[in-house]
Amino acid sequence: VWSGANTHLVFGTLAVTSTYIYHAGIRFQSLAIPAGATITAATLTLNITSNTGAAVGKLYADDVDDAAAWSAGNKPSGITKTTATVDIDPTGTGVQGFNILSVVQEVLGRGGWASGNDVRFGIFRNGAYNAQIESYEAVGTDEPQLDITYTTGGGGGGGTSGNLLLLGVG
Repeated sequence: VWSGANTHLVFGTLAVTSTYIYHAGIRFQSLAIPAGATITAATLTLNITSNTGAAVGKLYADDVDDAAAWSAGNKPSGITKTTATVDIDPTGTGVQGFNILSVVQEVLGRGGWASGNDVRFGIFRNGAYNAQIESYEAVGTDEPQLDITYTTGGGGGGGTSGNLLLLGVG
C-alpha cells in the first residue's frame, strides 16, 4: 500500500496457488463524526482500472478506536478485523460505489470512538486464484472516497445531521 502522489490498490492473486496473495488497505484520516452519532449511510467509491479472473474481495474495517498509519510492520493483513464485512465485487471497470454501512457502523459505534479519529479498511481476496482487481488514482483524479451520512442527538428536533466526504490515502 502506497501513499503520496498516487494511490494504488491491488487485491487478489497472481498465481494458481496462494503464493502471491495481495491485500489492499485504505486509510481515511480525521473523521469529524461525533461519538454516538447514528450512521445512516456509508459508501466507499473506487475507480476500478483492472478486473481480471472474476476477482472478489472481502472488506473489513480495522476494529480499533483510532487507526494507525500503514507501515512496513503494520500492513492490511495485520488488521484486527471487524465482525461486519462487505463483499467488494466490481462489475467491470470504472468508478463504482460499495455500500459499507455495516462495517462503518461497527467502528464508529465503538465506546472509544471520538470525532477526529482515523479509520482504515483492509480488502482481502475472497475468490478464485489467478484473479485480481486493481485501482490506481492520481491525487485529484478519482481517489478512493468515503461518504458517510449521519445524525446526532436523540430526536425531538435537538439533533443535527451531516455528511462527510473524505478522500483516502493508501
